[in-house]
Amino acid sequence: METVFDALKALKKASSQVVASRLGISREDAVNELWKLKRRGEADNKGSMWWLTQTGESEPVSPVPKVTAQMLTEAIEHHGPQNGG
Repeated sequence: METVFDALKALKKASSQVVASRLGISREDAVNELWKLKRRGEADNKGSMWWLTQTGESEPVSPVPKVTAQMLTEAIEHHGPQNGG
């Protein structure tokens, strides 16, 4: 069975009504599924038009460096205790 994701992939860009008609579901159900895709970052919309996002085109996210207890201890020894204000 074709999903909302599949329909949007085939249509490239479509309104919720067109997606609903293609799948034989209510517009409300189509909108609910489209918003699920949007919350997962898989789809986006402007006004009534929806499309799939281009995965892999966003900037890569740098990993957060790991701070060890030893690193913190050395920083305190070198710079002294810091006031958080």
